[in-house]
Amino acid sequence: MIRVFTDFQAIESDGSCFILTYEDGELAERVQELGLAIGDRVVLDAHEDFEVTGTLDFKFVQALGKETWVAHPDWSTRTEKY
Repeated sequence: MIRVFTDFQAIESDGSCFILTYEDGELAERVQELGLAIGDRVVLDAHEDFEVTGTLDFKFVQALGKETWVAHPDWSTRTEKY
């Protein structure tokens, strides 16, 4: 699984994270290159003391006013990093 950075404070009403970055740019710009698809699982990291596994989806995000890639965190997979 690839590691995707997110802001767990920026979430949609369904709990999905919509700020997703990979390496030095937006994940949305790299999805095809990385061979990712809806339903794929990624590690969500917020540069904090924990990480969770998330499932990718593509949907309209009200806060951004456009369709984009999001990840639905599975909080049962939360792992402390330290």
